[in-house]
Amino acid sequence: MALEFNVTPADHFFLGEDKILELTIFGEDDITPLDVTGMALQWSLKKTDKAADPGIIEKASGAGITVVGVYNVAPLLNTQRVRIAFASADTTPSSTLSLKANFAYRHSLKRTDVGNENVLSYGSFTFMQATETA
Repeated sequence: MALEFNVTPADHFFLGEDKILELTIFGEDDITPLDVTGMALQWSLKKTDKAADPGIIEKASGAGITVVGVYNVAPLLNTQRVRIAFASADTTPSSTLSLKANFAYRHSLKRTDVGNENVLSYGSFTFMQATETA
């Protein structure tokens, strides 16, 4: 079952900053951690759920997505996380990257292994804007 994971202004994810998101992925019962070791993963940010590919920002296994920690079937002992890393350039608005603060984008994390493609996490994603510095 896919986990709803919303990034809201309370998460303080500012445009143009280095940031890391970490998620625990759960199995169909929404309780038991899912071992994501070796899975091909892709994360995408889009204006809407139905926006055409490619996304505004995309990350993939080995290119911004890593699996960290140690898997354990027991939720309290599981330290495995999917880590999605953002460099400041990934979210700095430019002539080719049109991102706005206080706009609810949509994002999803998918398993992309052939024959096992499915959504692991999804939700809204809202950036904040800090004051500009010289």
